[in-house]
Amino acid sequence: MKIVADKQNALRNLWDAGQFSDILVTGCGSTHYLSQAVAPLLQQQLGTRARAVPGSELLLFPETVTPPTNNSLLLTISRSGRTTETVQAAQQYKARHKAPVVNIGCQEGSTI
Repeated sequence: MKIVADKQNALRNLWDAGQFSDILVTGCGSTHYLSQAVAPLLQQQLGTRARAVPGSELLLFPETVTPPTNNSLLLTISRSGRTTETVQAAQQYKARHKAPVVNIGCQEGSTI
């Protein structure tokens, strides 16, 4: 929890500066189930549309998940920060949308 508290201002600044239209929450396997739990909580707390998307769909079919003019904040959940599909989906999202990606994980300095 200390890490979350330490990062709170940076996250708030990112959110305030980003003018994001909504939030996409993604993960693979069990972390996708976490994303399904997190998305409605974010929507309720922030008053902004949030939805869970499997990492594989974001990676393999990005045009069905996000339009080219999308301005969503991508929130990834990966314990290791090295889950192949999640890492590749995040990299592709960053390149396609020139947008930041926030990861929730257990490994500081992970690939994502």
